[in-house]
Amino acid sequence: MKRILPVLILATYLLPAPRAQGQEIDMSKLVDGQHFSCEKIALALTGMIPDYHRDNASDSIFSLLAFWQHHCEGPEPLVRFRILYTIETATFSDDWYPDNILNLLYDYEDMVTTHDDGPWYYDHFDREYFMVDEDFSKFTRDLAVNLKQHSDLQPVERFFLDFYSHDFRKAFDALEKGTLKGSRIDSLYRERTHRVLTASKRYLGAYLGLWKPGGNLSTLGNHPQIGFFSGATHNRAVFSFNFLMGFGRAANPYHVVANNALFTSENYLSLHLGFDGGLAIVKTSGSALIASAGLAYEGFESLSLGQQEQYEISNFIGTFNLNLGLQYRFMFFDGSFYGLQAKYHFVNYKNPGGTDFSGNVVTVGLLFGLAY
Repeated sequence: MKRILPVLILATYLLPAPRAQGQEIDMSKLVDGQHFSCEKIALALTGMIPDYHRDNASDSIFSLLAFWQHHCEGPEPLVRFRILYTIETATFSDDWYPDNILNLLYDYEDMVTTHDDGPWYYDHFDREYFMVDEDFSKFTRDLAVNLKQHSDLQPVERFFLDFYSHDFRKAFDALEKGTLKGSRIDSLYRERTHRVLTASKRYLGAYLGLWKPGGNLSTLGNHPQIGFFSGATHNRAVFSFNFLMGFGRAANPYHVVANNALFTSENYLSLHLGFDGGLAIVKTSGSALIASAGLAYEGFESLSLGQQEQYEISNFIGTFNLNLGLQYRFMFFDGSFYGLQAKYHFVNYKNPGGTDFSGNVVTVGLLFGLAY
């Protein structure tokens, strides 16, 4: 304990504190031997801070925050409470919060919305999830809700209060609409959005869709398609290679000529190998509408395995493929995405001596891309 107090006193000078009646702080639970553990500090302080806040112990609160920041940089729960507390005490500064504030905000929103507001946070320095007191999130949310009743709030203060009271959409609407123009967080948000919109990204992905022929080609019927693609984006340009497979029996029997013999078949197993190039005609930080054009080669095996084994022949019917398409992607900040795709394919299937396969194709499907 004797070694802790000088460190705590030194840390206190790192952060100016208003004058108020202090309380004795029991730091023993933060220590593992003589080692300060950020995991232990987070759990202990998130349990202590609400008590000191209730008792209006300003010196003690700022000492705890300074101690935490000195040993653990700027973890999300610390930044969250300090922003709220400085708004409450009319000492908020738009220049204080860290450069990674948006990462911390997105982490907190993700914890609330997809992890049921669990009692932990992601530590970007240790790259681990650390526990916090189970009541801390409710405490900060209630504090934000109460502070929203003040009538003299700056726009940037109201942004944080909306966000930490879990009105995430309202908060980010204010950012997106430019309501916070001139604030530091607006600058950080614009910089981040610009990086996302102009960044070069590579990705791998999966496709699940439907192959729907028209004209005489509709004899084959509709077929599910699955496949993989890899590609890249640069500014608004989009490029990808794709490999797809279609399967399922043909909707109707059809005739083919193979090795000078006429066969009737209902077999359909298709392959598609192509390249697409596109342009994002509309692009935001969270979505993109992409127009594309592509070249491919596709075709299907017309004879069943039984026919191939019995007659020792195969008959692959193929065609070059020119396609035009639209994609709508919902994007994450790392460049990963999911979305919808529709294409119209100009094809020219030839089946001499057999069923007429003239006609073109429409495909629709779902895309799932993982950036790397």
